[in-house]
Amino acid sequence: MKIAFDVHKTIIDNPEFFKPLMKILMHTGNDVCIVSGPPSDQIYKELKLAGFDYGIHYRMIYSVVDFAKNITNIAMSQDGDGNWWCDDTIWWTLKGQICKKYDIESLIDNDIRYKPEVSKNSTFIFWNNETKELYYGH
Repeated sequence: MKIAFDVHKTIIDNPEFFKPLMKILMHTGNDVCIVSGPPSDQIYKELKLAGFDYGIHYRMIYSVVDFAKNITNIAMSQDGDGNWWCDDTIWWTLKGQICKKYDIESLIDNDIRYKPEVSKNSTFIFWNNETKELYYGH
């Protein structure tokens, strides 16, 4: 099974929950990957600093920014803090497009705004960062 995890307000904020889960999923033959907003190199650095290791906790990183920049009709801009932006109506569809393109079966994410597009091709699993619980089907 190919399972993706979001980084911000999901695995980075809750490593005590997600590190063992991701390690077990990898050990049992699942294809664990990351789908998150920033460029891939930034995601990799943040994961490394938080103690998430390539090959142990995940096998691949899919960046929403990198994906959007490769779609020529999406206008991207960067603010003074280095954050990338595009139109919100497009942004909230991109994780779903990534899941479809890379055959990701489940995405665990803290932002319900991704659910409509992700749920067209994959299972969206909501991580509630306040209660520290996963919700399937919400």
